[in-house]
Amino acid sequence: IEKSPMGPKGTKGRGTSMMTGNSMMSGQHETSDGTGEAMMIKSMVAMKMKLAAMGMGSGSMAMKGGKMGNGGMRMRTKGGTKKTTERPTDKPSSFPSAMPSSGPSSQPTSQPSGEPSSFPSALPSLIPSSFPSSEPSDMPTKSPTTSPTTSPTTSPTTSPTTSPTTSPTTSPTTSPTTSPTTSPTTSPTTSPTTSPTTSPTTSPTTSPTTSPTTSPTTSPTTSPTTSPTTSPTTSPTTSPTTSPTTSPTSSPTNNPTGPTINWVLGAPGDSCDTACVGLESCNNSGNEAVSGPDVMNVVANFLGVPCGSTPVGTSGLDGPQIDSTSQCNFVSSASDCSTTPLPGTRRFCCCGGSTPNCPTATDWVLGAAAATCDTACIGSGSCNADAISEVTDDDRMIAVANYVGVTCSREFSAGGFDLPVLESDGGCVYSDGAPTRCAEDTLSSTDRRFCCCGGPTPFCPVT
Repeated sequence: IEKSPMGPKGTKGRGTSMMTGNSMMSGQHETSDGTGEAMMIKSMVAMKMKLAAMGMGSGSMAMKGGKMGNGGMRMRTKGGTKKTTERPTDKPSSFPSAMPSSGPSSQPTSQPSGEPSSFPSALPSLIPSSFPSSEPSDMPTKSPTTSPTTSPTTSPTTSPTTSPTTSPTTSPTTSPTTSPTTSPTTSPTTSPTTSPTTSPTTSPTTSPTTSPTTSPTTSPTTSPTTSPTTSPTTSPTTSPTTSPTTSPTSSPTNNPTGPTINWVLGAPGDSCDTACVGLESCNNSGNEAVSGPDVMNVVANFLGVPCGSTPVGTSGLDGPQIDSTSQCNFVSSASDCSTTPLPGTRRFCCCGGSTPNCPTATDWVLGAAAATCDTACIGSGSCNADAISEVTDDDRMIAVANYVGVTCSREFSAGGFDLPVLESDGGCVYSDGAPTRCAEDTLSSTDRRFCCCGGPTPFCPVT
C-alpha cells in the first residue's frame, strides 16, 4: 500500500483513495488522533477480501494517484470511463457473459451463451446445442450423421438408398414398377403384373383368360383350349350352326337341338310361296294335314299366335290361316301354296320341300289321374324329363296346356318332382326349380301330369 504525504498530526492534507463498500471514493479526509493510516489499511484489507470472494484474484492491489492496478485492469475515479479487458481471463467464467465476446475464446465454455457468438469457436463444444443453427453450413459434413434425417435430401447421395428410386434401376427390381419402362429390362421381373397389358403379346399365353373377350378375335387362337367349358349352355341354340365343326365335341350336349321345324307364319296377305322364299319350297300336303281344330291349335301355338276361339274350317285354298281377330281356320278340303289370303289374314305354311318336317301334333301328353309320366308315355315314346323341366313360368305353362287342349284356371309354381300337373279345379302348377322325375307319383290322387313323351329328341315346345 502506497500512501500520499500527509501533513502533521491533526492537520488537513490530500489523503489516499479508499474503497468503501462496492464503490471507489477519492477526496479529502481528516486525521485527528493519528489513527487515519491504520483505518485506511484496515479498509483496504476488507476490500481485498471481498474482491477475492467475487473471483477477481488474490494479487496485490495498489492505489496510486487515484488509480488501482489489478492484473491490468484500469479504472478512473470520479466519473471516469470503464474499459474492456485487454486479454481474456485464464479461466472461463462460470456463467455466460451478457454480450458475446468480439473474438472466440481458446476453449469452449461449460455452458452455451445466451446469444450466439459472431464467430464460431475454434473447437466444437462438448455438448451440442439443443437447437439447430439458424442457417445451414456452407459445406456438408464429411461423415454422415448417426441418425438420418426424417426427409430425404434434394440430391441423391453417393451410395444408393435401401429403397428403389422412382425411375427403374439398371437391374430389375423384385416387384414391377408402377408404369412400364420405355425399354424392356434385360431380365424379366420376379413377379409378373397382376393385369395383362393393353395390347396382346406377340405369342399367345399358355393358358387362356378366365373370361372371354366381348368380341371374338379376328383369327382363331393357335391352340384350342385344353378342356371344354365347365358347364354346357342352359338351353340349346334355336338354330344349328351354319357349318359343322371340323371335329366332334368330346361330350354331347345335355339337350341336343331337335330337327328343324318347317312351319312358317306368313305376312298378312302373302301366299305361302312368298312366305317360303329363302327356305325350302311350300308343301301343299303339309298344309292340308291341318284338318281339324286340335291340329290347328297345335300349329298356332307353335307359331306363337294362339287361336282366340275354337278353330273352324275354311272352304278356300288359303288355309290354314288366322285372321285379324285371332280366329283360326283349318283346311276343309284342299290348300294351294300360291293362293293369297284376304287382307289382314296370315297363312300357316309348311316350307319343307318334298320331305317337310311340319308336325301336326306335339309329344306333350296329359296323363291320367295319379299316373306317372312313365305310364302316360307308354306307346308314345319314352319320357323326357329334361324337356318337362323347361316349364318354368306362367307363359310356358299356358302354352303346354294349350298343346294338350286344356285351359288353365290359374297358373302358379310350387315345389315337387311330379310337376307340372293339372289339379282337379283346373289350376296348372309348375316347378319352382326342382327337376322333374318321370317315375314320380303325383301328390294328389286327382292330379294329372303333363308329360313329354318324345324320347331323346322330342317335339315338346314350351312357347
